[in-house]
Amino acid sequence: MHLEKIYSEPKNLFEEVEFKPGINVIYGKQVEEGNKKTSLNSIGKSTLIDLINFCLLSDFSKKSKLYKGKDFLDKYCIVLEINIEDKIYKIKRSTNNPKKVFIGQEGESGQEETLDNAKRILYNKMFKNSNYSGISDSSWFRQVINFFIRDEKTGFESPIIYYKNGKEEILNSYHLMLMDIDNTLSLKNKEVREELGKTKLELEGTEKIIEREYGNLDSINSKIDTLSKEIKTLENSKEKFKLNESYKEQEEVVNRMTQEIKKIILENNTLKNNLENYKQSYKLKVDIDTRKISSIYTELNEELGITLKKTLDQAIDFKNNLISSRKDFIGKKVIDIKNKIEINLEKIKELDLKRSEIFRFLENKKAIEDLTELFNVLALKKQSYEDLKSKINLIESLNKNYLENKTKYSKLMEKINLFLTSNKEEISSLRELYNEIYQNLYSIKEGDGFFDIRFNSKKDSKIAIVASSRDGDGFGKNKGCIIAYDLMVLFNIINKRLSYPYFLVHDGAFTGVYKSQFISTMNLLNNKSSNVNFQYIIPLNEDDESLTDEKFGKLDFDIKEHIIATYTNKTKDKIFGREY
Repeated sequence: MHLEKIYSEPKNLFEEVEFKPGINVIYGKQVEEGNKKTSLNSIGKSTLIDLINFCLLSDFSKKSKLYKGKDFLDKYCIVLEINIEDKIYKIKRSTNNPKKVFIGQEGESGQEETLDNAKRILYNKMFKNSNYSGISDSSWFRQVINFFIRDEKTGFESPIIYYKNGKEEILNSYHLMLMDIDNTLSLKNKEVREELGKTKLELEGTEKIIEREYGNLDSINSKIDTLSKEIKTLENSKEKFKLNESYKEQEEVVNRMTQEIKKIILENNTLKNNLENYKQSYKLKVDIDTRKISSIYTELNEELGITLKKTLDQAIDFKNNLISSRKDFIGKKVIDIKNKIEINLEKIKELDLKRSEIFRFLENKKAIEDLTELFNVLALKKQSYEDLKSKINLIESLNKNYLENKTKYSKLMEKINLFLTSNKEEISSLRELYNEIYQNLYSIKEGDGFFDIRFNSKKDSKIAIVASSRDGDGFGKNKGCIIAYDLMVLFNIINKRLSYPYFLVHDGAFTGVYKSQFISTMNLLNNKSSNVNFQYIIPLNEDDESLTDEKFGKLDFDIKEHIIATYTNKTKDKIFGREY
């Protein structure tokens, strides 16, 4: 896949840019205004690259550099034409509705797609490789295309990390795919490592929760045993108590006995009162002197006195006979009452003894209310036992999963190591290409380049892709290694005729790099372009020393012949013909 051209619809937003084979220079030209020279920054070099990236579906938000021109950009569509296997495709996108993308082959109507669908379509067209043995996913479009458009601010951190916040473990899979090396184990490593980390976190988190609630894990099994014994003891107590209703019955028996004892005591009190009354009856007697009464009445009438005395004597005799008879009756009653009282006392004694036994039983069994408490305690103990048992079971299960994943991970690392060993020839071929490029950029005195793909247990990725120099890296040397690595990947794609992009955009690659390395790179690329069909796109300024001062080396060609767009410091010659 190559870039063909980029323009706007309608046409007057910026001048159409056609891309060429080989080196493509976006040129910043200084135009003097009086004796003053103004900066060649913000004239449109990086903006053109942003427009290319926009058509290749980069994010568009307030953080995007293009966003500040949204007011006037909204009136246009940006159109990028690309060549895929000699077929021209048009990609149209507008800042007014960036989530809609038109994709169509030249000569065909094409159609508007959602942003996500457009990414899948472009991935399948630009990165489809039916012969690739590894994993390729259409959701990777932006992650992979970013490799071909290194950004000045975030794209040159390292050979592997080519966009902001990129993670080596993930990016490795894309690099391996672009180098045509199976990335299955690389992706599997991420999957298994994440699963291992997840089970480890779950295990440690569960252990901490249980330790906070129950104390040291080492003593938990002892606590489970203790709870088990306590539950058995309480179960036995419950059996002795039998049912709660039996306690109520016992309590009712005690109440009935108490009422019976009270009734008997009341009866005895009544009997005692009756007995006292009967005893008082013994004291009744006739205390009348009939002679004295007779003498009084004789003085009045002798015959009346004699008759009255006789009558009184008869009455007294009757009374005495009556008293004597009552004493016999009372005597019998007194004996009966005394017997009844004695019997009642025996009943009270018997009832009180039985009642005392029940009271002692209830007291020894902690009384009827304690049975309810026993059930509550038993339920709590069982709940604690089950809860603790379930947590221990969970820990055992998580620990088992963790150990299984650990074993799986160890086996996977063995596979990765064996896989890299089995791909030594492929890696060696890449190393040879890297060294060839590196040696074109640096003299022998400046040290050899170093490329390798090897197992590294200290890295999360386990697969370390190394593109460096043997004598250590400075800022400029590191960028030189990035350039060498990217060109290695590009030329390997072309050499193997892989169905991937055949272009690189390096915005800011040579900032801080020795000028001599820039000259060497340009000469190498110009050389390669005579027999290799690729595009290398860079922004350059006219006042760059490396273009004017031959002490850094001499270009083998006229670089101005490779200019595809020129912007100046004058407003009308900036990319949009306005301050932006």
